Amino acid sequence: MLQINNYKHSLKALSAYFLLSYAFLYFAYKYFSPSIACVDFFNYYPLYKNFDIKSVVTPFNTRLLNPLIVFVFSKLGIHYNTYISFQNPNIDQSIFFNALLVSYLAVVFTAFTVYLTCYNYFKNKLFGFLFGLFYLLGGGTVVFCINPATDAFSVLLLALIFKSYIEKNKWIYLLLLLAIFQREYIFMVISLVAIIDFWFDKKNFKKYLKVVLASTTCFGIYIILRNTILYTPFHSEQLEYNQYISRLLFPEMNFAEYIRQGLFTQNILAAYVCVIIYKRIKKLNIIRKNIWIVLMLILQINFICLIALLGNNIGRIFYMTTPILLFYLAIEVYPMYNKYQLNQSNN
Repeated sequence: MLQINNYKHSLKALSAYFLLSYAFLYFAYKYFSPSIACVDFFNYYPLYKNFDIKSVVTPFNTRLLNPLIVFVFSKLGIHYNTYISFQNPNIDQSIFFNALLVSYLAVVFTAFTVYLTCYNYFKNKLFGFLFGLFYLLGGGTVVFCINPATDAFSVLLLALIFKSYIEKNKWIYLLLLLAIFQREYIFMVISLVAIIDFWFDKKNFKKYLKVVLASTTCFGIYIILRNTILYTPFHSEQLEYNQYISRLLFPEMNFAEYIRQGLFTQNILAAYVCVIIYKRIKKLNIIRKNIWIVLMLILQINFICLIALLGNNIGRIFYMTTPILLFYLAIEVYPMYNKYQLNQSNN
């Protein structure tokens, strides 16, 4: 009976996320313009329309999972026929709608995955729901995810992988295989998390080693595919390994804009930092291992952006780690939340 109740509550949580956010999809469809805010849409369009891999340049032709779903939705005839701001005679409006729809669904199910992750760990339904809601209303969620590109689905896949990782679920290996055709950054993130977890918990060496080896193997497969079957000369500079050191030593970019783009959309990271500072001032217990992971993830994305010449995309790419940040934030907040709940019940 407990399992049935949990199932019903999960369904209510998922329904609530849809109810609170469906207007985001409507607003994006009516007023969003990929010509201004998401030019990557045009690179993905041949995949969305005909799943034509040969007409798409790298690295976009390696991100096939999300476009495949958009392609299937379009073939099923899913469409909302209304006047929208984005008008392009070369773009099928129904495909634009389905690209947004898939991203929106990914956002909702990411919020739901965050809820499940927190609920399974803390066994508190309201607390888990609030953290799923935090993702749903995150600054980067609206800016980077509810658009016709593939970031939202990448966040969902990383959220599912991280959930499987902390719950020691073997589904993680299948999800990592799927990530080969979605986003290579996922392998870098989960490997780093596992390595630092090992550093603080050496007795579970095999668990972490398996994840690192699986991630490294999948990343290796991705590199092979990108350099062979899926090779195009576009963005080949990202794999010019002999240039990495010079790019780190002599970066060519507008650092003021680089920092602004990286920080201004990271309200969830800002919340985590504020909680850590507050607990430090109050001399409350802090999980240092998680702080190290967050710091290393920040260092990692800066390193990646500099060597791969990704420009001012640091904030957008780093936002994919949000489900991990939310879980670590939840770990820090829960003792204070639990204490508050106990005090309220005693009054």
